[in-house]
Amino acid sequence: MKRVLVPVLSVGVGQRLLDVAELLDPDPGLRLVFTAVPSTTANGVGGLLRAAGVAALAWDEAVGLRRDLVITSSHDHPRGFDTPTVVIPDPCGRRRPPRRPHADRQAPQVLDARVAGRGTRSGRTPVLRLAAHSDDVRTPDTPAGDLPDPVAVVGDLTFDRLLLSRRHRDTYRAALRVDPHHRLVVVVSTWGAASLISREPELLHRLAVELPEERYRVAVLLHPAAWFSQDVHHLNAWMTTARTTSVQIVDPFTQWRPVVAGADLVIGAHGSIALYSTGMGLPVLLADPKPVRTTSSRSPHATSPLAGAPQLRRGTPLPDQLDAAENWHTGRIRHRAARHVTSAPGQAGRLTLAAIYRMLDLTPPGPAPMLTPVRAPRRMI
Repeated sequence: MKRVLVPVLSVGVGQRLLDVAELLDPDPGLRLVFTAVPSTTANGVGGLLRAAGVAALAWDEAVGLRRDLVITSSHDHPRGFDTPTVVIPDPCGRRRPPRRPHADRQAPQVLDARVAGRGTRSGRTPVLRLAAHSDDVRTPDTPAGDLPDPVAVVGDLTFDRLLLSRRHRDTYRAALRVDPHHRLVVVVSTWGAASLISREPELLHRLAVELPEERYRVAVLLHPAAWFSQDVHHLNAWMTTARTTSVQIVDPFTQWRPVVAGADLVIGAHGSIALYSTGMGLPVLLADPKPVRTTSSRSPHATSPLAGAPQLRRGTPLPDQLDAAENWHTGRIRHRAARHVTSAPGQAGRLTLAAIYRMLDLTPPGPAPMLTPVRAPRRMI
């Protein structure tokens, strides 16, 4: 039996790692060992894993086990482990443009995830970085003379599952207690001073007052880092005043994807959820005036698909702003956003699994994995 260690740095990272684990679960020849990385960012990881039915080991116990592979994120890549490692892709909103070529800096080796063999240079512990898009293959910040980790382009597992889950929107809306005649507006906020709830603390009150209760429902998705920060008592006080019949705050251990899959419109800053939402056909009202470049300036996908999207304004009635967002969103914008997110649409499950088994020096068992819709939300707080 092969043992795979899955260290989890945060709730957000854990949600993506659980997706990967679901691909591996049917194989009885693999044992996945989850553990929370000792860090303040790991607050809430234990609750996430328990909610997912995963029995995690303590860090000291987990890292002391013999292991055949580590699956991790780029933010907690355990370089101290002398173990073959697969690094999963970052969310689409976190990409950075490739650096310019440098005489002493080599571009990463791009591997075909379906081809057997690890493809790494001798003398190094094998590390394979997965990328969602061919534009994400960049010359990393490696010292001169050092060789960067090889990369395999596998597509975006989150986006592929979102598209699949969108077909079950009625199930998600029922779990969120949203009637068929209601328009569900999902408000997305990160954390810290630059977050939407910090910059626009009156937004939820405006939504409750300006959007007719007989027509609208509002669900608020807060980044896990906001829930599990040291300032959570301020957040709790804000939520107490923000909740109304039509405005609800989503449980921190609830996956954000079924909430978005059941939505009619999204309000939020430029980032992963806004890009995913646009790519799956949802209008987005931006609460961020500066969409960023997320890929190479030489690429046709360099400028964000959200450039030019309607911006949230304080002096304009919210129903009018929501209508403007719906009018701006077109099929052309949706297709452009989808091409921006992934260069291997619909293939992330198969290619991710192939890359992992490649690093295990094994052949994937049985037929290609079937992605499943994400589970309906447990509840709203």
